[in-house]
Amino acid sequence: MRPHATALLVCTILAGSPACMYAGTDKTDNDQEIAALRHDAEKGDIAAQCLLGMTMKIKHEYADAFRWFRMAALQGQAAAQHYLGWAYHYGKGVGQNYTLAAEWYEKASALGYTASHNNLGVLYEKGLGVTQDFRIAETHYRKAALQGLADAQYNLGLMYRYGKGVQPDMTEAEKWFSMADNNPGRSGENGLTTVSSGERNPKLTMKNGRDVSSDI
Repeated sequence: MRPHATALLVCTILAGSPACMYAGTDKTDNDQEIAALRHDAEKGDIAAQCLLGMTMKIKHEYADAFRWFRMAALQGQAAAQHYLGWAYHYGKGVGQNYTLAAEWYEKASALGYTASHNNLGVLYEKGLGVTQDFRIAETHYRKAALQGLADAQYNLGLMYRYGKGVQPDMTEAEKWFSMADNNPGRSGENGLTTVSSGERNPKLTMKNGRDVSSDI
């Protein structure tokens, strides 16, 4: 089994954890490895297609990333479906389309991809591409939060803080904020990335030394 296939298997097992978002980056940071990935991707290797898409995303070559994510997503690969949704969500390599973002997040979440639940929560909370529904948003946040995703834990805390889809409960809100604050598996090296708004928890801001944004 090729190294990139092994990396994708690990990625699939992690099922949307932050580590999945950066799996294989050390192994794809040279032209030779990227060429090998591209060769296998062009031959229809789903693992290579997905990992090449991730590599191009990290390199900010979004149009190329979208191409490979789409190929793997159409063959049912959950990580690729999530990142295809992400591309439509933020207009990376393709025109922004919240409806298509929601559709691909739904497909990935149905396959157990944790981050897709969080991002669906964002869309339902804001009414982007779907009918606004705080209860559905809360349900998706909770599913991802219970699987350890820091972004979702923070978002769920905000739902309790403002009583969106749940009764306002500052004790419960602080519980989830604290879980996000102390979560060792945050997305990326700088902490929270995909949250529902620009709202900031003072403890998180002080600890991370940065603002919380709505990007991923």
